[in-house]
Amino acid sequence: MSATIRKIVSLAAIGALITAGAAFAVQFGFLDSWEELVRDRFFIRRAPPAEIVIVAIDDASIATIGQWPWPRREFAVLLERVRGARAVAIDVTFSEASRHGAADDRAFADAIVAFGQPIVLPVEINERSEVVLAPLPELSAAAAEGFADVLVDADGITRFVRTRLLGYESFALAAARQLGAAAGGDAAAADRLRIDYRGPARTFSTVSFHDAAAGRIPERAFADKLVLVGATASNLHDILATPFGRMPGVEVHANAIATLMDDRPFRAIPFGVAVGAFALANALAAGTVYAVRRLRVLVGLLAGFLSLIVAASFALFETQLTFPTVAAVLGFLGTAGSATALQYLAESREKRFIQKSFQHYLAPDVVRELIKDPAKLRLGGERRTVAILFSDIRGFTSLSETMDPEALAHLVNEYLTAMTDIVMARHGLVDKYIGDAIMALWGAPIERPDATQQACRAALAMVERLAELNEQWAREKLPRLDIGIGINAGAVFVGNIGSRERFNYTVIGDEVNFTSRLEGLNKIYGTRIIVSDAVRAAIADVPDLFVRELDRVMVKGKKEPRTIFELLPAKQPEGAAAEAFAAFARGRQHYAAGRWREAAAEFGRALELADDPPSRLFLERCRVLQQHPPDQWTGVFEFKSK
Repeated sequence: MSATIRKIVSLAAIGALITAGAAFAVQFGFLDSWEELVRDRFFIRRAPPAEIVIVAIDDASIATIGQWPWPRREFAVLLERVRGARAVAIDVTFSEASRHGAADDRAFADAIVAFGQPIVLPVEINERSEVVLAPLPELSAAAAEGFADVLVDADGITRFVRTRLLGYESFALAAARQLGAAAGGDAAAADRLRIDYRGPARTFSTVSFHDAAAGRIPERAFADKLVLVGATASNLHDILATPFGRMPGVEVHANAIATLMDDRPFRAIPFGVAVGAFALANALAAGTVYAVRRLRVLVGLLAGFLSLIVAASFALFETQLTFPTVAAVLGFLGTAGSATALQYLAESREKRFIQKSFQHYLAPDVVRELIKDPAKLRLGGERRTVAILFSDIRGFTSLSETMDPEALAHLVNEYLTAMTDIVMARHGLVDKYIGDAIMALWGAPIERPDATQQACRAALAMVERLAELNEQWAREKLPRLDIGIGINAGAVFVGNIGSRERFNYTVIGDEVNFTSRLEGLNKIYGTRIIVSDAVRAAIADVPDLFVRELDRVMVKGKKEPRTIFELLPAKQPEGAAAEAFAAFARGRQHYAAGRWREAAAEFGRALELADDPPSRLFLERCRVLQQHPPDQWTGVFEFKSK
């Protein structure tokens, strides 16, 4: 299994595990209190139903009418003033006789009967003891009843009402039925109904009890309305905490009545759909962490997706669907965090691997570049165009036979160190040492547009540095070294090559073998640096790199001829050297055309001007060809051995 697949499987496992955890938390209600706090923030202010008017027993009414509890004839007077109402619901307990005497209770009961429209009075129920405190019998006989108790969550906030308890309807349901709310509607059928709050305190149309009873409020204000009477005065302590803040209990009932009238109760999104959404969000989190490397972009995307989750939850809430937002957000963050940790560990291992694998073969700045952006290194292997350099010490076998092994090792190490420094300084990769030979690459693991140029400059610098070392070794009475270098460019396979337990980052392919053959041809042509036609094409427009065409050859094992070139020192030949190179070029033209006599003359002229080993080689070839001309001449020299 590849590292990429392992990482994807690990991320999928993390997402699945966290999805399962979120589903478990939702199923068993571990996050319910947090979910409710989030849903509290989803409520927005909306216009309340015009059918509901609150008559508030407020501080002004207490100051005017007197100390609470009031005589019940005050409520009888109020009923006279709101006679055009469709119904009246009074959120005041009348379970005990009036302290103003039985006549006070009879006056109120008579007013209820005379009102002619439904009136709802509250019942108090002690659920634990099942004790019911109902209105006085003479009041119960004339009015509908409903229990006024509301549900208070563990955090003290009132979010729900029950619609039925111990055979009684709730106060809100009893009142809503007077406005036509169906007892069999979806909202009324809900045992535990979420209140769809319309806004903060005083959202509903509200008038003072004293003003209404004194006739200062026009009767049309109550016409065909549900008049809801209840306490708002501070010293009556009927204040509840709600999603919109503190609110009198009568206004909580007003919101509950409005919810029942709408008959659009909140419903939880199906559990399976929620789990599917968790899985999708977590997959999105893991995929984003896996795909995005830039921290700012990653943070921005994750924040955007989180905002999308919250926005989607809000949109669902507006359609009366509740979604476990906290579970989704925590799952998303948990997946993103776990995926980030996994990514960090994987990248740390990758960076340690890069450091360990390349620190001895690449320049430190190149290693740092790879560590900074490991994506530039495809360790699994790929086909890529690179520049390849082979170098080898001439006559190393005979040298090793005459030198002390320790002295030879010291000499070779000093040579390899100097050559390696040059390769690394030119952003190359030292692929391997093969005894005294060096194989180096440009264009892998980091692609470089100037790979071939850098390889050529490195080769010239190696020859120049070797000349300096030879001067140093001469003073130390050490033998002189000479090298041959071959450079080629082409498509190869680059990656980890080897067994499962031991492998190296290297290249393989036909172009690698051809590069090795180029290096070996230096011994035949008497040159130091031979490059291929691909290299010549890559550096054709580079003004300070010079080559001359050497030959058209077919090396052993190849079926197609290649043109090879000598890379010259980084300066334009002048004087006799320039004339010698010109004579060599003319000789090559005659040679390719089969005019060996003319070719020999030009090669001879080149040798008179300079000590040019390639001219000497071609002069000898021309003499042989003149004596033994081939049947068909192509101008290609075929090597029968490596």
